[in-house]
Amino acid sequence: MLSFNLDSNTRQKESGEGENAKNRVPSELYQFFSGVGKTLLVKGNPGVGKTIFSLTLLKEIGERENGIYVSTRVDVEGLYNQFPWLKEVILEHNIIDAAQDSIPARDILELLYKKVVDIDMDYPMVVIDSLLCLDALISADEYKKLEHEIASFARRSAAHIVLVVEYAEIKSLDYLVDGIVTLKNVRIHGEAHFGDVWRGGLETKDSREIVIDKLRGTPIKQKNYAYSLYQGRFQYFEPFLPKPLELAQTAIRDPTDFLISSGNKEFDTILNGGFNKGSFNLFEVEHGVDQRYVHLIASIISNAVLEDKGLILFGIGGKDIANFQKKLLEAHSSKDVWIIKKCDSDTDDNVIPFTGNLYEAIEKIHELRKQSKKEFVYILGLDLFEYYMGQKDTIKLVEEFIEGILGSNDVFVGIVKRPQQIIDVISHIADTHFVFKDINGSLGMYGMRPKTVIYNIALKAGDELIFTPIV
Repeated sequence: MLSFNLDSNTRQKESGEGENAKNRVPSELYQFFSGVGKTLLVKGNPGVGKTIFSLTLLKEIGERENGIYVSTRVDVEGLYNQFPWLKEVILEHNIIDAAQDSIPARDILELLYKKVVDIDMDYPMVVIDSLLCLDALISADEYKKLEHEIASFARRSAAHIVLVVEYAEIKSLDYLVDGIVTLKNVRIHGEAHFGDVWRGGLETKDSREIVIDKLRGTPIKQKNYAYSLYQGRFQYFEPFLPKPLELAQTAIRDPTDFLISSGNKEFDTILNGGFNKGSFNLFEVEHGVDQRYVHLIASIISNAVLEDKGLILFGIGGKDIANFQKKLLEAHSSKDVWIIKKCDSDTDDNVIPFTGNLYEAIEKIHELRKQSKKEFVYILGLDLFEYYMGQKDTIKLVEEFIEGILGSNDVFVGIVKRPQQIIDVISHIADTHFVFKDINGSLGMYGMRPKTVIYNIALKAGDELIFTPIV
């Protein structure tokens, strides 16, 4: 009997991917295909990845001997060349090249029936890509009849059938099938003040979205998901669920004498190696992200301490980061780790106190910096600076910090949040500028400087962040 791989935990353990490994298609589809004889309509305009998605279903849901792919556009050799991984998914004799073999549209179901019934396949999955190409070969009445016959065939043969079409609007077939998903290319816009969309060109990025329109008999826990076709593979992105922050145990060495590692190899690659020494790096956090971005901050902090650099922290905020800072001081109290904190006195040797006047703390930072020969990493929440000092003084402070680290080996990471007024001013003086954005519950990030595509950020086993470009 066919194994549908419905238990994702079992599948992950068998593949050795770890407890946080990801399914490639939304979990609702695994549940949907747990029955028999299901029909799924895959809709979308050309170029959205319908073929890759359908082939991914064959890989994720079925087994190699039980998948049948009916191609009306691409021959077998072309498929294997475009998707080398497909050889491990579907046998060559189960790929039906309807166009090259000149198979009449009305005979395709008969051919499928012979493969399914005569070979005695257990719960096969059939992909017909694309149904519209068959539409062009027969009359309108015959096509309507074919639609009904396909739905009936699925029920009679217990075969799952995936139908690919080149449109997104509602048509008669939508009412016959059990499930519908629509793939889209979408434009993601940045935010202006108070969460309003700012449609300027600089903050407009391309993304992809899969919409679950209908799954008969299956609860849809989330209707829209972001996805990517990176490296020719379909990958959807679940909502980012943060975990308690932990200190890293091993460091990533600085790649050169001119760069400081972020503690994450994939983010270092996006940075072209790491943070430049003497640089100001701006992290902009949009509405809906909340504290999920701090996993990257924790990576930067951990690596800086493990590499024996000095560290100045202020105003990152959130319960998780507060607990993380507590662990940090317990583990590394003897190192040059300093946390600026609003309190009456310095009850902790690693705390720089202030009562309301941040200038006192800033002067203390300058003193500590002069006394140390280490390289320093400053991670400062500029929203709290603006709260305590006001817009003008915060901008002045940032300019002074930048002037102070120019030509040094230090790195300054500033965190801003919409709708801060200072963003539009200081973004022009940042060496790097990254925007963190909620995309259908998943965590996205893109670079304004350097300009990048949107990356999905996810946690994998070991709490390491992985960055997948949405392409």
